[in-house]
Amino acid sequence: MASSAASREQGELVLDRRRHGAEVGCCATCLDARGITDEQLVDAAHRSTLEDLVDWVLWADKTVTF
Repeated sequence: MASSAASREQGELVLDRRRHGAEVGCCATCLDARGITDEQLVDAAHRSTLEDLVDWVLWADKTVTF
């Protein structure tokens, strides 16, 4: 499990990317497996689907995952 410092850094990365116009989706299956609710996500992130991921990868020149 990630440390709280690592979690904070990831949250800050998400918010920074969002400020620059990125759409931030979180794997619904991964969230469910870890018991993470939508309310626990940072404001800039949302629950997404595999269909969303396919659309983003086909559209994007580059992708970032972590």
